[in-house]
Amino acid sequence: MFDNVSRAFTEAGLVEHKAGFPGSYSGLSNPGPRHGKLTRYRATPALLEACAAHGVTPDTLGEHFRFEAVMPAELVRLTAPSRKTPDTEQAQRLRAQVAALNSFAAQHTLAHPNREIRHLGWVRLFHRADHPGFRWDKGGRLFSYPQDATCYQRIRSKERRALIINEEAVVEIDISSAYLTIFYSWCGQQLDTDTDAYGGILGDTDMDREVAKCWINMSFGGGQLRTRWTKEIKENLLDCLARKDISPEAFDPQAYPMKWIRGCVLQRHPILDRWGGAIGDRVRDWSDLMFIESEVIIETMQALMVSGIPSYPIHDSIIVPRSKEAVAVDILKEKFRSRAGTVPKLGVSRPVPLDF
Repeated sequence: MFDNVSRAFTEAGLVEHKAGFPGSYSGLSNPGPRHGKLTRYRATPALLEACAAHGVTPDTLGEHFRFEAVMPAELVRLTAPSRKTPDTEQAQRLRAQVAALNSFAAQHTLAHPNREIRHLGWVRLFHRADHPGFRWDKGGRLFSYPQDATCYQRIRSKERRALIINEEAVVEIDISSAYLTIFYSWCGQQLDTDTDAYGGILGDTDMDREVAKCWINMSFGGGQLRTRWTKEIKENLLDCLARKDISPEAFDPQAYPMKWIRGCVLQRHPILDRWGGAIGDRVRDWSDLMFIESEVIIETMQALMVSGIPSYPIHDSIIVPRSKEAVAVDILKEKFRSRAGTVPKLGVSRPVPLDF
């Protein structure tokens, strides 16, 4: 049935179809790419126009169709590249860890006063399983399902502060400059937690701060210090500006030459010149930074669970009931110090009036 419909829509110019392909197989004779790609389907302007004529647009899709979300069968997944999770003792232990967190969260409610929030559970994603030194220690963040517009992890930070856990207002506690703090620790130093790690590097405006922060984080993500404005970096920055309620149109890449940014950042954080090289006995990358961060967050959630306190992670931050702020702050600090070997700077976002 699907083949017939997709063929008809493709022939009618309503859908673009790009066939997938498998990755390379073992053996030196295979000339194919190393990683495969799934078959992709995309709506053409003709299909979008026809749907819009009937009042159906991507933004109103939920008003016309109801999608029943289900949890993935596998709670621990390998991605980038994607592959089947092996049924090893370590994988079983990690599955049990996520299952316990999901079971505890199911006993509590997460809601929002003016939008639908659905949380069926978390799946933990690990990356770079093809790396020779992979030991379930790359990536590891928890992702809430379903990953759609009802996912609490995907709404803007200001809206998240209006979330309610068990009919109680929440606070969001985040690890400020998490990757930078961990990197400093790897190099045997403590990041100054009394000052803003990104503020004042390029200037005094909010735009200056966000550009400096984006450059540092994208350098961590790219494995080396960035030297030019790529499409990826621009899109990442514009997205960050929008989330901070800073007009993306106000950004002018000509006002921020990469060479100048690099010089300013290294003047404040000269230690970053070591990124991409060997630290200790090996070269580390973004997935190693992410793993430390994920372990800190998960260990904090487990400790809160023991005390009967529900929590909801958003990568480098965690949401808890407002009455449990002090407890959560203490636990998060201790878990970060224990796992990363350094003291973090934490930020706390509290409830705001519903003016969005």
